[in-house]
Amino acid sequence: MAALPPKDLSGKGILYVQSRISRPDIVDEDTYFRWYDDDHIAEILTTGGIDSARRHFHVDRDKTDGTAPQMPFLALYPMDDLAFLLSDRFRKIRVHSDVLPGSGLCYDLMDVDVGYYNLVMVWDQARKGKGYLRTTRFKLAYARSNAQSRAFKGLPVDGDSSLPPTPPQWLTIHEFAQDASELDPVAMGKLTQTEWTEKVWGGAKRKIVNVYRVVKEHGENDWFHGVEM
Repeated sequence: MAALPPKDLSGKGILYVQSRISRPDIVDEDTYFRWYDDDHIAEILTTGGIDSARRHFHVDRDKTDGTAPQMPFLALYPMDDLAFLLSDRFRKIRVHSDVLPGSGLCYDLMDVDVGYYNLVMVWDQARKGKGYLRTTRFKLAYARSNAQSRAFKGLPVDGDSSLPPTPPQWLTIHEFAQDASELDPVAMGKLTQTEWTEKVWGGAKRKIVNVYRVVKEHGENDWFHGVEM
């Protein structure tokens, strides 16, 4: 993946942000989420390029058997045009905050992996299955690591900024209006199976399945409802 996002980045898509607290000795979850909700996302929604956001917890984040995810927190930001991510308004979003302890720099307290994904499909079949809302599919355009995010903001880099994260090339998000434990995985597979799915899965080297619970929604709640691709 290139060190800088492509200059022709455009079209509908999402900003996909996975994170973990790297300094639990300095910052606790309550402070981290207060910064995320009341400071960081609140500012993002004033930029004019992003009007909705969701924060999620991985359902296995509290496991103690060694299977807990390395990046248990996920934030998603849908956009009408990913070109906004190339703008000065996006670059100038603050990463220092009085809410955070120590240096107040978020990258000193957390590890963050960021992906820019283009929307390629919206499949709205809510009437087809209990609790199933829709499926959206995306293709990776660009990714950056914590070190690369520091460089992106013009900050000193404390890691190898030449090594980006390796997120999935293709991303599929299935949305449900009920707890994941109540879902029938066989029925879900039938609902979401398409020719496109078979084509992508057929050439996939690895498949990663994660289940997240929405814990906070912000803004207009605009998640490509009714969008035709």
